[in-house]
Amino acid sequence: MLEVNDLVTRFPGLTAVDGVSFGVDAGETVALVGESGSGKSVTAMSILNMVRRPGRVEGGTVLFQGRDLLSLSENELREVRGARIGMVFQDPMSSLNPVMRVRDQITEGIRGMGRQAARDRAVEVMTQVGIPDPEARLGDHPHAFSGGMRQRVMIAMALANKPDLIIADEPTTALDVTVQAQILDLLAGLNRDLGTAVLLITHNLGVVARLCSRAVVMYRGKVVEQGPVDRLFTAPEHDYTRALLDAVPRLSGPRDLPEPGDGVLLETRSVSRHFTSRKPFSRRTSVVRSVDEVSLTVAPGETLGLVGESGCGKSTLGKVVLGIHEPTGGSVTVDGVELNRRSLRRVRRGVQMVFQDPYGSLNPRMTIGALLREPLEVNGYDGDTGKRVAELLELVGLDPDMAGRYPHEFSGGQRQRIAIARTLAVEPRLVVCDEAISALDVSLQQQIVDLLLDLQRRLGLAYLFIAHDLAAVRRISHRIAVMYLGQIVELGPAGEVTADPQHPYTAALLSAVPEPDPAGERERRRITLAGDVPSPLNPPPACRFHGRCPIGPAVRPERTVCATEAPPLREVAPGRHVACHFAGERIDAGPATGKRMEKSL
Repeated sequence: MLEVNDLVTRFPGLTAVDGVSFGVDAGETVALVGESGSGKSVTAMSILNMVRRPGRVEGGTVLFQGRDLLSLSENELREVRGARIGMVFQDPMSSLNPVMRVRDQITEGIRGMGRQAARDRAVEVMTQVGIPDPEARLGDHPHAFSGGMRQRVMIAMALANKPDLIIADEPTTALDVTVQAQILDLLAGLNRDLGTAVLLITHNLGVVARLCSRAVVMYRGKVVEQGPVDRLFTAPEHDYTRALLDAVPRLSGPRDLPEPGDGVLLETRSVSRHFTSRKPFSRRTSVVRSVDEVSLTVAPGETLGLVGESGCGKSTLGKVVLGIHEPTGGSVTVDGVELNRRSLRRVRRGVQMVFQDPYGSLNPRMTIGALLREPLEVNGYDGDTGKRVAELLELVGLDPDMAGRYPHEFSGGQRQRIAIARTLAVEPRLVVCDEAISALDVSLQQQIVDLLLDLQRRLGLAYLFIAHDLAAVRRISHRIAVMYLGQIVELGPAGEVTADPQHPYTAALLSAVPEPDPAGERERRRITLAGDVPSPLNPPPACRFHGRCPIGPAVRPERTVCATEAPPLREVAPGRHVACHFAGERIDAGPATGKRMEKSL
């Protein structure tokens, strides 16, 4: 169906795509794999001759059903784009027009079939991608949909003209693992049921193992290896492919973590953080229960991983620990000092934060040296600031001579190292890492995790490590706390939580994590959660998970206790705490959950 031969795309001073060749057969799912900057997305845009100036396609052919797309006029290409080849972009919120209703965005490209026929087709594709009540939702704007539902809308738009090929450019990168699993299952279903071929662009080899039959590995604009997924994962031939596979976090296997110290560095006691929300042009207010009665401890030199879907309150809890948000109830104690307005400045030096987006957290108009000197000067550092800046850069593995450069001159991984160096400037004892590796490729994630572990060994740092990927969290954490809708539902040693989950929500999160094992991925049965996370404006009564629970009253109507009594967070085994009336009950989810959950009550 698609045959790319010796494709070359250049920008001034850069060859982004250098002699790339590969093919996609009818009904096949092929992955284009590589790190950021490897040329994957430029290759996709080149296929449709959509490279923006000053870049341009300078060589090669792109044969689609026998026609060379690079030789077609703009008018002829319009007949192919959207109609024969659909495109799904990475960020649906920026790809969808915020002021247009979803109905108009889907029907925009199919109006030639008539108004009513286009509307009927819009309902049909919304149904195909699994959006509930499609006729009513067609009248909504993009902001009314969750992240996963917005991506489903993007896929519906790509399907509107019944294309033979869909190019999906990192369609799950910004999504939670549960939503990612739903989107991957949707793409697999479209491929299976409609025969739609898929070219999947991704850096996640776990996603490739779950969805694709063949993979094309790119590095610095060139194809370094390609072949069947089974062979590529079991016997990779190129060093770069092996490095990508080694960097993928796994839910099992050995870990090398430093031993934590004794005592408590951080303690939260029944901490809550509620916000007041008011709709525009309305005087009525509602309470958003972002964090509700959370109690946790972190020991010196320990890493506590905090996981959960978007909107569960992880980042809000991190900001409460830092004193950015005042708790509505409960208390936060750091090194024996309760955090309040009087103690805030004194305590905050000992607690610092690494944010998700290093480019957004570094002032682009300041040099790296100035960015690292700033916290030293604010906190009255009386030593040689130049020498200290050099020490900080060396500490995170960067050359001190880079101090005169600006943030835009560094790669994403280097910028995150700079953000960590800035965090260490005031010598904190506790660092809150808020999705600090989520925006990075797997190889860069591995580098940052290794750096954090090295700093923990050398400096005795403690981490509150916030993320949504349980495999990545397991790699660095001593213990894991699982959060759902503002509350902790499971807490325990990282190895035990990932090998033998006691809460059905934890089991569902684990089953959604794609592993770099094609044979295992084909055999795994996944736990599917119904619907999206409820709004913290109106959380469900009693157990907040009961409406989506695979062992709750939605599946077992006789279990009314889940909807009438809130389960306490209780100890079910030494060091294992679970908030579930039926903790440990067996869920047949396959190898992903290690030992299958067995009834403990």
